[in-house]
Amino acid sequence: MSRAKNVAIEYRWAENQVDRLPALAAELVQRQVAVIATGRGSAVTFAARTATLFIPIVFIVGEDPCWRTPRASAPPNSGPMFRLMLYG
Repeated sequence: MSRAKNVAIEYRWAENQVDRLPALAAELVQRQVAVIATGRGSAVTFAARTATLFIPIVFIVGEDPCWRTPRASAPPNSGPMFRLMLYG
């Protein structure tokens, strides 16, 4: 069985203002998006991870953003996160 599905892509830019990242991530969570894809450094991925434990996060970075949170203060379940490594 095949059903038609709609896809919408929501873009957000912090304009090099890292302090805007948590609000932008919270906005995506409030919109109940199906997945969050990040890039351009671990600060963006960390903001998304901090905003939700339930929405899958796909990130394209060379380092693991989870290292930024000490394990003692991290939630027991860091939520679904998927790393996409690009080599070339």
